[in-house]
Amino acid sequence: MNYANSYTDNSGVPIRTAASDTTVDLNARYAPAWLTGFSAAVSVQNLFNRDPPYVIGSAIAQTNIHYDVGNGNPVGRYLSLDVRQAW
Repeated sequence: MNYANSYTDNSGVPIRTAASDTTVDLNARYAPAWLTGFSAAVSVQNLFNRDPPYVIGSAIAQTNIHYDVGNGNPVGRYLSLDVRQAW
């Protein structure tokens, strides 16, 4: 689990509190003893596909990006598969 506490969002007007954020990652690896050197793994980041907390964004820069790029990730759920064979 990944947790980011709430904080003061002073990137725009009015100043407000950005919500806390919790995401869950999952990793699993399978390496059977009877297949020497073989392993397979699956990884899921942001398992429940949570959006980052909303922030106002910079009115000066006119970015229209409504998440904190330093603390939030807009990608959503991300799945990866890793298969290895050592010789």
